[in-house]
Amino acid sequence: MDPTGHPHILVQSKTIPDWSSIDIQGWLAQFDPAIDLMEKLKLASLRAGQCFRFRLRANPCVTRNGKRLGLLRLDEQESWLERKGQQHGFSLMQQASFDLSASLRKRTDVLVTQEQMLRGRQHAGNGIRIFSVLYDGILTVTEPDRFQNALRTGIGHGKAMGLGLLSVAPIA
Repeated sequence: MDPTGHPHILVQSKTIPDWSSIDIQGWLAQFDPAIDLMEKLKLASLRAGQCFRFRLRANPCVTRNGKRLGLLRLDEQESWLERKGQQHGFSLMQQASFDLSASLRKRTDVLVTQEQMLRGRQHAGNGIRIFSVLYDGILTVTEPDRFQNALRTGIGHGKAMGLGLLSVAPIA
């Protein structure tokens, strides 16, 4: 809610949305139609080594025999996010494992919560199920251009179901 008690609505889009077809009136018509995240997060001056707190609801999966399979084990989910980080210009902090059988193995310092199966329908009416998890943690930018692209386009599959949006907040 803003100071006047009205809710905030956040829509992520590559272009400024045109809401004229839904005849916006009242309090909603008074607000700025867009927040430029490139400016707000100072992404133009992004540099390697910067750290951000992040949240990502994603579909950690692998493709086998033409089918996507959700990764259900914690170590697989962490490894998936590490691979995505390498592809998208960021790295995750590592911590020592509490597993005494793993000799000095490090593990990703990320919290994985809210595992759930999302259900929907394709345009043809076929039912689909997509496994999702919520990741929270701290990342370090390694390749600013790739990282900016991940912020614009998302990470992984399931974007039509609202997955893949990487949310970041600067760490003071």
